[in-house]
Amino acid sequence: MGGEFEFFELKKSKNEYISASLFDSVKDKAPNFDIDSYNSSVLKSEREKYKDYFDHILDDVNPNIKLDDEQIDAILADEDRALIIAGAGTGKTTTMTAKVKYLVDIKNINPRDILVMSYSNRDVRELRDRINEDLNIPADVTTFHSLGMKYVRQVFAGKKCYVVEDNLRNKIFTEYIENEIYSSPDKLANFMRLFNEETTGDEHIYGPFLKSNYQSFANFNEYFEAYKEHRKNEVKDIRKIIDSRISFDINRSDPRTLKGEKVKSKGEARIANWLFEHCIEYTYEELYDEVLPDANTYRPDFTLRIGGNKYYVEYFGLSNSENPTDKDYERIRKIKEKFHKENKTNFIALDYSKETDYLTVLEKELNKYGIATDKIRSDSEVYETILDRNKLAEFYRLESFFYRIVDKIKASDTREDFDALVNEVIEKNSDIDSASLMRAQYRQIRKFYIYYGKKIHREEDRIGFDFSDMIYYARKYVNTLDETSFNYKYVIVDEYQDISSDRYALANATVSRSGAKLLAVGDDWQTIYSFAGSRIEYVYNFQKYFKGAKLFRITKTYRNSQSLIDYAGKFIMRNPSQIKKDLRSDKQLNDPFVFIDFSGDKNDDALHEEFAALRHSIIQIHRQRPNDSILILSRTNSVIRHLFDYGDGYYRKELGTKVSLTDFPDFQFDAMSIHKSKGLTADWTFLIGLNAGFPGDDRPTFWIEDIFQQKPIDEGISNAEERRVFYVALTRSRYKVILFRDTNMKRRSSFVDELYNIMRADQEDRYK
Repeated sequence: MGGEFEFFELKKSKNEYISASLFDSVKDKAPNFDIDSYNSSVLKSEREKYKDYFDHILDDVNPNIKLDDEQIDAILADEDRALIIAGAGTGKTTTMTAKVKYLVDIKNINPRDILVMSYSNRDVRELRDRINEDLNIPADVTTFHSLGMKYVRQVFAGKKCYVVEDNLRNKIFTEYIENEIYSSPDKLANFMRLFNEETTGDEHIYGPFLKSNYQSFANFNEYFEAYKEHRKNEVKDIRKIIDSRISFDINRSDPRTLKGEKVKSKGEARIANWLFEHCIEYTYEELYDEVLPDANTYRPDFTLRIGGNKYYVEYFGLSNSENPTDKDYERIRKIKEKFHKENKTNFIALDYSKETDYLTVLEKELNKYGIATDKIRSDSEVYETILDRNKLAEFYRLESFFYRIVDKIKASDTREDFDALVNEVIEKNSDIDSASLMRAQYRQIRKFYIYYGKKIHREEDRIGFDFSDMIYYARKYVNTLDETSFNYKYVIVDEYQDISSDRYALANATVSRSGAKLLAVGDDWQTIYSFAGSRIEYVYNFQKYFKGAKLFRITKTYRNSQSLIDYAGKFIMRNPSQIKKDLRSDKQLNDPFVFIDFSGDKNDDALHEEFAALRHSIIQIHRQRPNDSILILSRTNSVIRHLFDYGDGYYRKELGTKVSLTDFPDFQFDAMSIHKSKGLTADWTFLIGLNAGFPGDDRPTFWIEDIFQQKPIDEGISNAEERRVFYVALTRSRYKVILFRDTNMKRRSSFVDELYNIMRADQEDRYK
């Protein structure tokens, strides 16, 4: 206590900022000290002192970016634990970027001592672009999973630790069905009795050919050969089918090859297809025998085995693209090239270029190695491969069903006790028949859980970790790691509103082991991922989980108009638990929400009317404001799919989330679920599918999922999270939001009427 009080007095004498945690430790000795007034004065003085610095702090990113006083105060405040509540569009990424630069420039913190964490690769790429590339600050910017994998590699030092990708998961489940389930028709029949349309709640879990014919075949191989013949008999033009398949797979958001592998880019898909069609055997991202100098395992894009030799092909698709790569990408490229040079491997590097066809370069380089490229597969061979690549074609959604349950168990806090928990639930079921079915279902799921675990840990010196494992093993063994693993002085957590219990444990352990200061940034109004484990109480009770913490708010939005945030704010604050914030904007706009009514006696008729109204509105806006961006949002992806099913051919799918009208092909806009849109912005937002089923997903959960799904906290209002989902949709727009409202009151969401009434009440007050 004595040392802390002396430190407190020293800071006072120097007129320096005093953290809430320091004051908490000495407040008994300073009962009349007003910490808030004191720090407010210090921050005002610091703002004046560094005015010129903050006026130009982000000139290297964008000279038009100017920080407001709330952002500057959050940057200057030197708290041990702090949470910035950042409203939608208030510039949280800008604030975090400026905080890092301030720490390096003014506080003289070594960039390597700063850790910045976020959830998605998209968010991390943006932060790396800002911090590592634009500002040239080599801070550690990473996802939670990558940090977890970093710790895992240290825990399991001496072994090759690799990430379990979707391709491997698909292979494992396929082998499981092939060898363990469909070894006889009776065994499959019993399995389908346990998991069918009724028990899983998924009417598309199996395909029609499988359901009608599986008992006619002795095993999986016989069934699959018959299925392929069935498909071949339906085809009239094989080449047309092949070209259509190639185009579809390359242009999807997660590109696939002719062999069915999920790859990272269109370029990789084209290279894989070229190798395959030229009869050159390859494996995609095969684990290399040695590790890179930074202790990471290495997976070359393509490994070729020809004449007893290995050849490695790397596609550097970002190097010469229209969007210049970040420095992190260039750093990794140099490591790989140096590695191959030092190990004297047969290595081919391919670059994307408008001037040079990388496939032509590949052919020339292979010819230099004496590898023939003149043999071409026949169309029938290629089509056979297309059929062979998806052995689970008629097991429509069974794989995702099983992995969904496995991932729920593995991500749960009760992972180590899952067996006892499930059996306890079964034993409590008083219905004998129901309990018997549950027991049989669980035996099968448990069997696959163990099977999958053995497969990814199958080799003594190689251990696979899926996303749940990365966090689980990292937080389990983090306290066993050497102190040299924790050199951070500042830990900054982005998207803190999405924090889950396992990520909280990992972040807290990293902060504790490092002795680092923590800055979390998030918005409780945008907590919408409870289905993925996020827990809003970590925001509501931040000061409980991080003792001596201080809360800051940044409230000036640079995206929405004042009227939009006023109406949306009133809507979200119907939930009494949400943290109150008064957002401000310099943008003024009347009627930010436009309601367009449509009708239809039946659901299909209503869909036709809604999409006709949507198309009409898009055309009107595009003609009047051709440069404006448009974003179409729905609660679920199924509604977006209806856009094409019921759109009478007016819409067409482009790359990823892109959509266009058939008669305006050059004008593209985005269409996606609300969850996927978080963090995005457009001039106009269209909300479709706002029917009575909006609160919640209609898909029923399987009973085992319910055991491991964390129970929502009581926020004092029903559908609290769905209210936040709707709020996120309302705040994507720079200009106006168009909501399509069904005239059938029984079919439309109560949220739509609630928002309409908030807006109408305000207008009536204005004109009184």
